[in-house]
Amino acid sequence: MTFREALMRAFVVGALAGAPICGEASAADPLPGDWAQPKFDAAGAAYNPFETAISTDTAKKLVRGWSSNAQTRVSAGPVTANGLVYFTSGSLLSALDVESGRKVWVHDFDNARVQTTPAVSGGRLYVGDGEQAFYAFDAATGKQKWRASLSCSAYSVSPIVAGGAVYFGCDDNRLYSLTAKTGARRWSTDMKGPLVAAAATDGKNVFATNNYGVLTALAAKTGQVKWTTKLQILSVATPAVVDGTVYVTDAGAVWAFSAKNGKRRWKSAPLGATGGSPAVGEGVVAVTDSNGVYAFDARTGKTRWTFQTATNLNATPAIANGLVFVGLTEGNVAALRLTDGREMWRSKPGVPAFTTSPAIARGSLFFGTSEWSAGEGQVFRYLLKE
Repeated sequence: MTFREALMRAFVVGALAGAPICGEASAADPLPGDWAQPKFDAAGAAYNPFETAISTDTAKKLVRGWSSNAQTRVSAGPVTANGLVYFTSGSLLSALDVESGRKVWVHDFDNARVQTTPAVSGGRLYVGDGEQAFYAFDAATGKQKWRASLSCSAYSVSPIVAGGAVYFGCDDNRLYSLTAKTGARRWSTDMKGPLVAAAATDGKNVFATNNYGVLTALAAKTGQVKWTTKLQILSVATPAVVDGTVYVTDAGAVWAFSAKNGKRRWKSAPLGATGGSPAVGEGVVAVTDSNGVYAFDARTGKTRWTFQTATNLNATPAIANGLVFVGLTEGNVAALRLTDGREMWRSKPGVPAFTTSPAIARGSLFFGTSEWSAGEGQVFRYLLKE
């Protein structure tokens, strides 16, 4: 059984039993189908296998539910769990009611920057700031649970949570692991280069890339380096680990490696400068580049289709129920059919803006925007019209 399969099984069994799932989990755990971490879960595939409402047949019925103005630009995608939507902007961490968009709580970091996607697990929300600290908050109330002092800043690399541990990169070129319950340091490892993207884990190992294009596998318990492999060009991508394969992009191609030993399985056809991390689901790897969206066969790396755009794309796609959702530079999100790349729907927020990576959960689509000129941001919810 894979890490993802075990996690899904634990979610479902725990939810049906009405009991805690594992470790420090509680009734406040994300529910099956919640997009609670930067790329859905700690495996980093940006794929929601629980989504059934939004489909190739119903996507055309998506309409704007609400939008929420942010203090400043929203540069990282939102997450959602247990009826709340979370996002960062400027020095604020905000929680919105998923149905109304009403602000439930806001934490101000007193001018310290927070510009990552937070992670929710076990009733807690995890995020780092620009003043050498990492935090856990009560996800429902915003009350601080603990604060871990660092000798580096962790405001630009999103955290992931798995197996009772939090993993995140810092600007001292080290990958850190803290105990999720207390914030106690478990380990930190020198990654030999700048870290600009989140890690991913299969439960046994943690995978991360540095900006020099080196992919590293580390033991999740100890931080010991298991193997490294060099990509061709620099990388700003979060890996995805699915069924024993690690998928990652550099500024020119998509790569697939064995999670066990780092042996290369395939390399895709050349791309333009890739801006987003790979999304992996339903046998497809989807990625954005300077020319549009590309889809590859997850097993062989063969190109399945391309979707060309007039402007550079730089946000990670999201996959759910036969669709791949892509943030466009016009402040919109498009839904493409996963089998052939045909556009099935496009939102119309009406602002020229950068669009974050989208999140799809429980029949809703969430994403943030940052307007180019005004430096303002918004978070949107789209839902199916009844």
